[in-house]
Amino acid sequence: MGNKIVKKIALTLVMSLFIIVAFLLVNFNPNIALKVTASLNDGTNGKTPLNIKALAVKAYPNPSSDYANILFNLAEDDNIELFVTDIVGKTTNYVYLASFYKGENSIMLATGNMAVGTYIVTVTGTKVKGTVKLIVMR
Repeated sequence: MGNKIVKKIALTLVMSLFIIVAFLLVNFNPNIALKVTASLNDGTNGKTPLNIKALAVKAYPNPSSDYANILFNLAEDDNIELFVTDIVGKTTNYVYLASFYKGENSIMLATGNMAVGTYIVTVTGTKVKGTVKLIVMR
């Protein structure tokens, strides 16, 4: 009886550790998130990558106090969404920004109402995704 309880506790601890590590990897490394999603959703067990290309995203000024310009360059016209998550992965801002044209693009993000801290800004489109770290200071 005692052996079964010890085994259950050990298994629970191992599973909990696995979930925590997976959560940290997905929230702090978007490339891991894409690979995990690909292996779960594309029916190929992760042997082929998703049809998503990396998007270079920049932010200035960074650190920011009142606003930050989020810059990205699209290879083709696309519908863009912008997410801002805090350092633990909680989405703090979500902006659906509709259609952007091919080439250099900029979004002004108000940071004056955001708490001081480190954030991850994620820009996603139909076939592209990119992130940039943004620091908010006063």
